[in-house]
Amino acid sequence: MKKILQHGLTEIQAKHNSEVNIELQGTTLLPMTNSTLHKDKYYVLANEDKKTSVIQNNEAYNGVAKFKGYDDRITLKRKINFSNKISGSISTNPHVMKKGGVLSLQLPSSSELQEVEQNFYNNINSYDLGSTSHTYAISTVNQLSQVTVSINLISEIEKHLGKIPYSSLSAKREWVKVNIGEIVLTYSGLQAKINVFSPNDNTYADATRYDHNTTIMKKYNYRLTSDANTTPRLIKDLIDSNGFIHFTVYGNKATSTSPSNLIIDLLEIEFSLKKDSNLQVPRVPLYEVTSEEYEKILYQWDEKKVCAIFPPVDGLQSLTTPYFKNESNPNVELFADVILRGMYGISDTLRRREGKWSLVKEWEQIDVAIVENQAPFNIKFRDYILVMDKSDKKDCY
Repeated sequence: MKKILQHGLTEIQAKHNSEVNIELQGTTLLPMTNSTLHKDKYYVLANEDKKTSVIQNNEAYNGVAKFKGYDDRITLKRKINFSNKISGSISTNPHVMKKGGVLSLQLPSSSELQEVEQNFYNNINSYDLGSTSHTYAISTVNQLSQVTVSINLISEIEKHLGKIPYSSLSAKREWVKVNIGEIVLTYSGLQAKINVFSPNDNTYADATRYDHNTTIMKKYNYRLTSDANTTPRLIKDLIDSNGFIHFTVYGNKATSTSPSNLIIDLLEIEFSLKKDSNLQVPRVPLYEVTSEEYEKILYQWDEKKVCAIFPPVDGLQSLTTPYFKNESNPNVELFADVILRGMYGISDTLRRREGKWSLVKEWEQIDVAIVENQAPFNIKFRDYILVMDKSDKKDCY
């Protein structure tokens, strides 16, 4: 019996006792977000996180999707909301929303603004025309209700899209300024003013203010770009020294008869990287696949299996650490030989006998002890073993 292994769980079934020979041929995952996707090739996006979209030829793909290339590079788009936010913590969601009743509009760092409570975060994550909206009202005369949203762009990119090719904070910030093409704040709610903080001027400029004048629940997309012809202010001028951008929503000043009200249904941010941006270590699970794999995706393989076979990797990852288990009869010993295709036609063998792994080196004929679940792909040929990639004959470490 011969079986090709891929990333994830592979199940082998047999009607009777038989010997299993498994051959590893350097199965490798290489994210394609920095590459041109060719029209004669097949691709899969296997992202359990549906907040990241891949844009190709004006078509948007997210979650688990398959498509053919278009002889062009893709655009990455990332959506940010507070659906997984825990008030007081930045470990799972690094973005922060603060509120305050103030006499005048406050800077993002002002002590007069305090982080919102958990139910505020919970109520503004879906566009449902007010079914789960949040009301923030200030009744003190001459004060206004202010809500400021601070978005950590560097953290969001490195956690979900890939490593920025610099190590210092200042260099990462400059990369973000150059490589983000568009940022959109989506606001759904009743009457409010929307603005963005300018760190260069340390203020909120009238030129970037939008008055959302409506007495019904309504959505508005506040859009910023890197093109001076299509934006009130360039994105690069709105990112602060720590890589944040700060949006503010606020109401009219309270009077003796009318409070300063904010009734918010949705606050959500979406940004896109420019098509020619390059990440040092891409992390979006977008891969080239064979025509046979393409036919199986979302047909024989459901979303869960697709994500297991094509998981996110940091840059490039080869198939490693095989683990074998006899599911039908755990008490029956499983013997296995795993052939490691090496360079110059030399093929070493991983051998499992009596519950233990050993490495048989063809050119030396010696056994090397192997720790369970740790296949020796990093044991060195003269110094290391190289596993050959069957598709393009490149050496995969």
